[in-house]
Amino acid sequence: MPGEEKEKLQNIVTKAHQHGRKVRFWGAPDNAAFWRELRGEGVDLINTDDLKGVREFLQQLENK
Repeated sequence: MPGEEKEKLQNIVTKAHQHGRKVRFWGAPDNAAFWRELRGEGVDLINTDDLKGVREFLQQLENK
């Protein structure tokens, strides 16, 4: 993720959490690389149509 976009994401997450809100994005890339970025920046919910893929991704995180 480009630095400028990552900084915007960090700001969105920080502001939302300061107000007691959760963060979820619609229409975002639907793949493990992007999910990893979202999780790393504290996004609360991953929106996806790839239920099997996100399940495997989250299970891999749990097994680490």
